[in-house]
Amino acid sequence: MSHPSRILSLTRHTCALLGLWWGLVLVAQAAAPAVSLNSWLSRANEEKPAMVTVNEPLVLHIDVATDRWFAAATQVDELAVANLLSPRQNLSAYNYAKAQQGQSWSHQRWDLPLFATKAGHYRLPALAVHIQVASDQGPQRVTLHTEPLEFDAQRPPLDDSQPWLVAPTAQLSQEWQLSQESLQVGDSIRRQISLQADDTLALLLPPLLTAPPDARYSAYPDPSQFDDGNDRGTLKARRQDQITYVLQQGGRLQLPPIRLQWWNSQTGQLETLTLAGRTLEVHHNLRSWLRAWGPWLLTLMGALVGLWWLRTPLKRWLRAQLARPGCALLGACRARAWPRCRQLIYQRLWQRQKLNSLLALDPSPAWQARVARLHSEEIDARTVLACWWAISRRRRDQQPEAAPPLFDPHPGDEVSHPSHQPKRTGA
Repeated sequence: MSHPSRILSLTRHTCALLGLWWGLVLVAQAAAPAVSLNSWLSRANEEKPAMVTVNEPLVLHIDVATDRWFAAATQVDELAVANLLSPRQNLSAYNYAKAQQGQSWSHQRWDLPLFATKAGHYRLPALAVHIQVASDQGPQRVTLHTEPLEFDAQRPPLDDSQPWLVAPTAQLSQEWQLSQESLQVGDSIRRQISLQADDTLALLLPPLLTAPPDARYSAYPDPSQFDDGNDRGTLKARRQDQITYVLQQGGRLQLPPIRLQWWNSQTGQLETLTLAGRTLEVHHNLRSWLRAWGPWLLTLMGALVGLWWLRTPLKRWLRAQLARPGCALLGACRARAWPRCRQLIYQRLWQRQKLNSLLALDPSPAWQARVARLHSEEIDARTVLACWWAISRRRRDQQPEAAPPLFDPHPGDEVSHPSHQPKRTGA
């Protein structure tokens, strides 16, 4: 065979092989199923939101499609982002068919709820989605990835010192149970609080029943009960708290009301849910009465015993106090015994100032008029007490150098004075 004929033969074989290979490729492409994936975020029917509220649900939608049909359930990898909750319980995908360019495609859609628990910026990494589709060669496993997504979360304008909740709908209720109608020390009171909300998690519902230390009762809280559900794509959350108060003291007991701050994510307004408290009367039993009033009774008995033991010294002290010039003057004023009042005043004048005359105490006209009133029929308790106070507060070094007459008694008064007492002589 000549050289040109050999080249022509090789060319023919090469073209045949290329044609066979290309045919196999077209057959394989025709037999391989086509798949696609689309992912996005939504909030309250708002697609691709840039801002959400803390604890408000944000939905990650993952939609996979194929021109064949799905041979097994789709598997989505776990999402691990700090301060972001992604619950998977009670989730299920729903399937539907959609025509594309005259061909029916099978779709499978997952809606994954997300809850940002703190304010800040969040970035969702690409998640691997594993699907199995039917083909002529049997089920084929395909792995696709979602697009990285981002969003921001902000806190609602709430008071952090009070419990709060973010949800489109919320309901708060309570139940009371008394061990008996007429409460006594030792009886119990049970209070149960139920909080229900939509589009949230039971884990995000705040505790409302607290038991601060109080000597009037002993508090025994029960473990909280949490319940999450899904009703046609709407998350249902419920939390139930219960506490039992065992009464320890008698009297009036006030159990406080409960207030919950509710940020209504549907209206964007702050509302308040309130449960009324309760005031109860607790009766004493013998033991509680003795425990409440025993210390007071013991104190009273001790005081009575002490007074009885000190009765004689107390009598002496009381007599001594009543015999003091000030007490004697008050008693004389009360009895309107004016001569006795003048006598006590002159005794006070001698004891404090070493004077025999009131006029010598102060030469001012006001004082002279007061002394004249003291010795007249217009004397009264105010004048007596004013003279007594003037004598008591004046120092001896404040006396004038020139002294008036030595003694100025009122006519008819029997005024005794230490300097006028007769001297005793021997027998």
